[in-house]
Amino acid sequence: MNLSNKRSFVLTFLMLMNLAVFSQVVEVKIDLNKPYVKASDLFSEIRYTKLETTRECLLRYPAGLEKIGENLVIQDMKILVFSSDGQFRNGFGSSGKGPGEYIAVNDFWIDKREKHVEILTGTSIIRYNYSGAYIETIPAFSASSFGKTVDGNYLFFNNYLPVLPSHESIRRADQILILANPKGKMIRELSDQIDHIGKFPGGGTPTSIGHYNGTLNIVVNRSSDVYELRDKTLTKKFHFVFIPNNLPNSLPKNHNDFDEEDYTSFRKKNFIEIKAYRESETIATFWFINKVGLMYCIFDKRSNHANLFPRDKFTNDINQLPFGHILHIDSKSVTTYLQMSDFMDNMEKILSDSNSEYRDQFINSHQTLVDIYQNSKRDDNPIIATYILK
Repeated sequence: MNLSNKRSFVLTFLMLMNLAVFSQVVEVKIDLNKPYVKASDLFSEIRYTKLETTRECLLRYPAGLEKIGENLVIQDMKILVFSSDGQFRNGFGSSGKGPGEYIAVNDFWIDKREKHVEILTGTSIIRYNYSGAYIETIPAFSASSFGKTVDGNYLFFNNYLPVLPSHESIRRADQILILANPKGKMIRELSDQIDHIGKFPGGGTPTSIGHYNGTLNIVVNRSSDVYELRDKTLTKKFHFVFIPNNLPNSLPKNHNDFDEEDYTSFRKKNFIEIKAYRESETIATFWFINKVGLMYCIFDKRSNHANLFPRDKFTNDINQLPFGHILHIDSKSVTTYLQMSDFMDNMEKILSDSNSEYRDQFINSHQTLVDIYQNSKRDDNPIIATYILK
């Protein structure tokens, strides 16, 4: 074999090995019968940030959080920026129909390479610089979430009847994944690359698009799969198996005769849908609903171990406060928000405890929480809690 052929052989071998790695699906078994984790099992400490509350920065129900340096960029009815210590900095756009204005926020994305903040709204993406100044509006697909690839293309997911830009024509009733170029022109639809999408009763529905490690994740519920977009191809990388509530090995023989009530009953008994999937270098998080209620899963990628706990009954043996709603994760922490009314309700219970020794010990150990409690009102902005991973 001459040198040229050897090089070709090596390159081909490496490409095949690379493809094999990317196509390998990691199966994660989630045993619903295992004991729930405590805060001290996963986290070394919890840090709380009280957000400033003024008329121009009121938050209702935060849906997402990203960071620009140390600043917190929070999605709500608007996109607002707070400093690391909770002071309001600026917002992006305002309510309206003029240039740089929008009616609602569907999703947002921070392009750290171009130093832009992009807001998906209606059939447009509105682009701002980091200071909040309007740059431009570009056409988009009406979608519930979107992501941007490293080469500048966009991936749009829509889980309802799509309203498409006038320059596009596509016949699809629902549940679409569309890859488009930076000007909003469709490159291709990717829905057919997902196993059994929309097919009864084992099909799945995409639920969200998330960024991780320079690529995009697409989450499919019911089948509990996570796909990864590379170039123009979706590759399944995680399959979550719930025990004992996983999909049956075979479908009922009479499933073709199911009416709507039969289908609802079958789905309730056999499907668990994963929601709000997020991933970092070390962990992945999502929530689902089972007989216990709303459950959080924190999946440790290093050990391939899934940690479960009911959100409303989280055993917080660090400070006894509720867990909250996950907004953001990274390799070292999980960030949640807690409505100020919930925070104050729980603080009142702790500080009114009849056991004076326990109360004094709590005050000495958690003076920051006491200070926030004493300087807050029930209708203040939510409090941000950052759980530091062990």
